[in-house]
Amino acid sequence: MLSILGRGAKLCDGVTRREVLRVGGLAVAGLSLADVLRLRAASPSPAAAREKAVIMVWLRGGASHIDSYDMKPDAPAEIRGEFRPIKTNVPGIQVCEHMPLHAKMMDKLAVIRGIQSVDIGDHTPHYILTGFPDRGKRPVFGSVVSHLRPQAGGLPRYASLMYEPPGLYDTEGPTYCGPAHRPFAPKAEGLANLSLTKGVTPDQLRDRTRLLDTFDTVVREADAGGTDPFRRRALEMIASPKARDAFDLSKEKPADRERYGKYCESLLMARRLAEAGVSVVTCKLGDWDTHEKNFIDHKDQLPKLDRGLHALVTDLYDRGLEKDVAVVV
Repeated sequence: MLSILGRGAKLCDGVTRREVLRVGGLAVAGLSLADVLRLRAASPSPAAAREKAVIMVWLRGGASHIDSYDMKPDAPAEIRGEFRPIKTNVPGIQVCEHMPLHAKMMDKLAVIRGIQSVDIGDHTPHYILTGFPDRGKRPVFGSVVSHLRPQAGGLPRYASLMYEPPGLYDTEGPTYCGPAHRPFAPKAEGLANLSLTKGVTPDQLRDRTRLLDTFDTVVREADAGGTDPFRRRALEMIASPKARDAFDLSKEKPADRERYGKYCESLLMARRLAEAGVSVVTCKLGDWDTHEKNFIDHKDQLPKLDRGLHALVTDLYDRGLEKDVAVVV
């Protein structure tokens, strides 16, 4: 086969010059350019493949590892936790007695031990969302994904379910990715306006948007990617039934919502968003900065976390999404 090395400049049909020359060599063997393009069209393209998504679950303050996933029953009393370990469906792995549903699905989980961060004394999530301790200087990974993957189908690429007013922290900032890549935060921005005004059709909305763009050209150029992307994203979401449905938990059966429980209802929303096409969804579950109340608070929160994560993981497998959606707690 004839292969030409060098720059792969794209032609207007998306085929590189290098590919054309390579096809020229293949034609000697009876394979024409038309044959190659026909075969490419018939094979699954990367664009047609299912998109990947990440659901990041933040446990503020950090759950006690020796009372949850890293039981130390043989350690001295002053070191080991107060809960009993139970066996899981993976030999050699034990979890807390208050996590019986985890024990049934441990073969679907990966417990990563030995992660250590610098001592920055900060319980905000910017470190785990950026990978760097310097707060406010680097974009969170959701903003990077939003920058690299254009919005599709009216849905944002990055949604945060972490906060609701007035407890908004600016720890999910896009920094140099630009304000257009801040997360869509339904708890903060509200979903009451995520609907068309009575009597306005999607086509009318698009017409009005085009008219607004015509009058707004100067403002948008001066804005350089700030307010205008927000406005466009909002209009696209309002006009998209898929976007409105994804944020509407009333579409779920009461029994399915009950499986998650109120404590982990954001995990159900996260599953809906990931399934609809949102690439990154962040959630906050509880407050685990318990100190001397560790035994009381963990005894209350661990069963709720157990229930919600079991519902989420089970849902992903039942819907065939286990290879497309990563859940990181």
